[in-house]
Amino acid sequence: MRRSKLSSRITWRLTLIRVVFGVLIIGAVFLFDMAISIVESEERAQYIIAGIDDKLTTMLSGVGITATNNVAEFEENLDNPEEVYKAMEHELRFNNRYLGCGIGFEPNHYPNQGRWFEPYVRLVDSTRVEHEQIGSAQHDYHNQEWYLKGLSLERGKGFLTDPYFDDAGGKSLLSTYVMPVFDRARVAG
Repeated sequence: MRRSKLSSRITWRLTLIRVVFGVLIIGAVFLFDMAISIVESEERAQYIIAGIDDKLTTMLSGVGITATNNVAEFEENLDNPEEVYKAMEHELRFNNRYLGCGIGFEPNHYPNQGRWFEPYVRLVDSTRVEHEQIGSAQHDYHNQEWYLKGLSLERGKGFLTDPYFDDAGGKSLLSTYVMPVFDRARVAG
């Protein structure tokens, strides 16, 4: 009987040792697999982010190039506010990746339009464009940082604003490319 007690104790101890080693091995494999999964996920995320960053960089540089190339069309049509709307609509239809296009004019640039003439053209869908005048006492853009900074730029220079929610024109989260528009030799907006 002594042997069976000894043998039983050894069996229990060996079983316990096997269970402990089994748990340790399974735990090590689990942790190793988890670490590899985290590294692979981070690499995949970096790859995706790099792709998105490249697309955004390409698109945003396109916005600057488009604005620079097309500001002359706006400047050629400054004699009549309706022509300004038409020029903005033409550019928006041609560049339908953009939500809208607007120009904030200097106070009373067009006396009949009042102090806050800020025409805005918004792409509603692939076939419809809406025109609206968004400048007002409640939306006094003349004191906003983007407007003041834009007025100080040289002809052909511009900048991209930080993302913001536009409750006046685009009615969504967006970023704006700002550059001055000149009426002959003076800044018009």
